[in-house]
Amino acid sequence: MFSISGAQIAEQVGLHGLIVILMGTITGTAGGVLRDVLLADIPVILRRGNIYATAAMIGIAAYLLLQQLGLAPSVAALLGMATIAALRLAAIIWGLMLPTFRLSDRSSHQD
Repeated sequence: MFSISGAQIAEQVGLHGLIVILMGTITGTAGGVLRDVLLADIPVILRRGNIYATAAMIGIAAYLLLQQLGLAPSVAALLGMATIAALRLAAIIWGLMLPTFRLSDRSSHQD
């Protein structure tokens, strides 16, 4: 919900779609980061491979796309929120994770 509301505010100001996605993502994830910091945990957004901010980005992109396709902003917002919630729940329930980049443990040069 916070991601979409942040995106709507950025959209009302007339910002470009990519900035709307970025601002909505920041709005949606900042509360969780604050919660984790106050609890002395590593923020979820910084944990390896978690689908957290990615779900917000996809949901906001869906919201913007649905509006471009002619849906009413309120309907597009609800569907965007549902997209974010569905992706996040699927990631939690089925342990879905984003691929991560790892460097080789072997040294690339020889002595």
